[in-house]
Amino acid sequence: MKVRKYFETHRVWVILGAVMALVLIIGMVILIPLALRNNNTTTTLTPTLASTGTTVITATPTPGEQTPSPALGVVLGPQPCPTNVASTTYWNEVLATPGTDRSVESVSCANIAGNPTLQALVTVRHRVSGTLDVYVFDKITSAKPTRIFLLSGLIKGDARISYYNTIMTAEVDKNSTLNAGKNSTQWTPDLFREYDLSQGAPTQVAFPGIYPDLTRYQAEQDQSLVSKGQDSWKNDPAQVAQKLVAQFFQWKRQLTATVLSGGGSNDVYATVKVSEPFPTGGSSVAPSVTVTLSRLEGNTHNMWVAIGAADGAGALTSVEARSLVSSPVKLEGKGSAFENTIGMAYILDHLYNSVGRAIVTGLPGVGMGMTAYSMQVSYETSFKGGPQEGIVEVQLTSPIQSGPYSAVMVKVLLNPEPGVAQGPVSCPASIDKPAYWATIIGLDSSKFSVGTLSCANMKGDPTLQAVIPVYHTDGSQMVDVYVYDQITAAHPTQLFKLEGLYRGGAFISGYSTLLTSQVDVNSSVNKDKSGDQLTPDLFREFRWSDGAGIFVQTAFPGIFPDLTRWQAELDQNAVKTGQDAWKNNAAQVAQRMAAQLLKWPATATATLVSGGGAQDVDAVVQVKSPKPGGMAINVTLSRLEGNVSNMWVVIGVQSSTGLLTINLPRQGELLSSPATLMGTGSAFEGVVGQAFVIDHLYTTIGQAKVTGVGNGKTTYTTPIAYTSSFQAGAQEGFVAVYMYSQADGSIATAAMVKVMIGS
Repeated sequence: MKVRKYFETHRVWVILGAVMALVLIIGMVILIPLALRNNNTTTTLTPTLASTGTTVITATPTPGEQTPSPALGVVLGPQPCPTNVASTTYWNEVLATPGTDRSVESVSCANIAGNPTLQALVTVRHRVSGTLDVYVFDKITSAKPTRIFLLSGLIKGDARISYYNTIMTAEVDKNSTLNAGKNSTQWTPDLFREYDLSQGAPTQVAFPGIYPDLTRYQAEQDQSLVSKGQDSWKNDPAQVAQKLVAQFFQWKRQLTATVLSGGGSNDVYATVKVSEPFPTGGSSVAPSVTVTLSRLEGNTHNMWVAIGAADGAGALTSVEARSLVSSPVKLEGKGSAFENTIGMAYILDHLYNSVGRAIVTGLPGVGMGMTAYSMQVSYETSFKGGPQEGIVEVQLTSPIQSGPYSAVMVKVLLNPEPGVAQGPVSCPASIDKPAYWATIIGLDSSKFSVGTLSCANMKGDPTLQAVIPVYHTDGSQMVDVYVYDQITAAHPTQLFKLEGLYRGGAFISGYSTLLTSQVDVNSSVNKDKSGDQLTPDLFREFRWSDGAGIFVQTAFPGIFPDLTRWQAELDQNAVKTGQDAWKNNAAQVAQRMAAQLLKWPATATATLVSGGGAQDVDAVVQVKSPKPGGMAINVTLSRLEGNVSNMWVVIGVQSSTGLLTINLPRQGELLSSPATLMGTGSAFEGVVGQAFVIDHLYTTIGQAKVTGVGNGKTTYTTPIAYTSSFQAGAQEGFVAVYMYSQADGSIATAAMVKVMIGS
């Protein structure tokens, strides 16, 4: 999708003298308030919409509606059409509808293109289907008017020109909760969209309103009723805010609405705090939310529209108001956690229905108190023909109260086309039930129980896959892990099954791979232990292979400070909370690796050779041994999962001069015992050094002398046998070759390659 930014400039009129004052008064009679179309993001729109130019969907992140002066000569709102082009008969001839089942239903004109010339909005009804086609023409008095917009096939459709000279459309979403399952005669137009043609390319835009109306079409209809004396509460910002809270948050106690700013008869903005009394049970938190409102179309005579709600504490920082979002939506912010639960996230559609939801949890290990969160919430809209207006909402909850103690609501455009995300994504609510998966898998409920479902784009396309852990309830403490595809179909497809993980677990990584944990009973940590003394210490990773059509085990590239992605992601969460800050420094990570694995002094000099900056994802650090006869190594590092906000991970080591290398095995290769190492080194009396196979606990499980031919630079081929403690599959580890100092026997330089160690 192409992204562009549009900015509008504001004219500031300086009025000098009585003559100019008179001109201004006359101008104000003509110039009805127009919203600033401060468009920030644009995306190509394809469904059912045709025009002579590119059609885009835009984000409009301005908080509300303002009242700028339009371009010179531009009048706001519908205008009379020139007499010779005002009739439906004329446009029937232009569109060649005679003799077909189509006929022109209405013609209206305005400065739709944002310039002083008039454009015509022409609607055409299909008599058989009842659908509506919406046209906009430019150069309307010429022999051949120019079509600049077409939106076709609107079921029971309607189209109008707004007071902002935008095109507003109405149609039936036949799959919505309002219309699904009904006969077509019972369908109600319930989907409303808005298009701006003033920037050249037709652009779908979002009305800033959240409540009492989600779209401009509905709001302008409402305003006509309010102007006639109906629903007078919409002229009071406190009442609008109070009713919003009552509808969305289900607070049961008496609500209090306090106007914090604006809200007067001459104001176009207002902020209102709505609160409940303190709940019983000893909580010190009185539920409250601050609602931001603006006058419809910046007109002080118009009703109030809520354009946002927030708790004021950064509960949602990643979604820009009126922006176009795609499923899954990335939500980031912070909140107070109770047992690591912050609240609930919802994606609401054009009928305020929840089309996506997820529990909001803090960083692992935080538990209680203020914490950040980052998550991705999937949704599925009923209307597939283009974006619709909706809301992203995060409700902050506590265990004492039945409802949220605060919330944040942001207006958005919901793209019906799903995207591809990295990392866990919320599962569709329709299948997020353990009992459902127990039936799908065919489990005996007396022997097994289904754990918490997790989902992601694990195949690298917009489809979602689900990971289902199954716990044995016979006391064996075994866990089985399943992965299913086509998860919302009547018969989901099983893609993967891994059985018998002792005291195991599974989750989806930030790379959309499957991570598993279990106890390796024969490892150096667990050997000769039992019961609660056993520690889950074996971590494996599986990724989808398009070529093989299956999940295959893969190796995390990291060597240090973590050998597996499971451990690295847990580490990253700790780093985010301020722990182990040294992991954010490439030189310090390289230095500590040399100290732990090579037994070099912690004071060994570490110098950046390349990268390593705040915006870099790669780095090379040279670390030099200070010991007699010591040399230097070049340590290659990368940011965890390519994110510049993440910690540094060592992914390779070789001597700084290239004197010592490992050419085989290659990075991530699966070994079997005996393995063969090949590379280059420098020999003394035929000996290059020592080779090691190191397992998932940094335990040496195999070693061999590395020999060359004669003295000096040489090649080597070394067989090395090893014994893996884990016999049920491969584990992650690395191979290392060390050259030693002739002065004191310390490691002079080294080379390391990450591998998978077969059983």
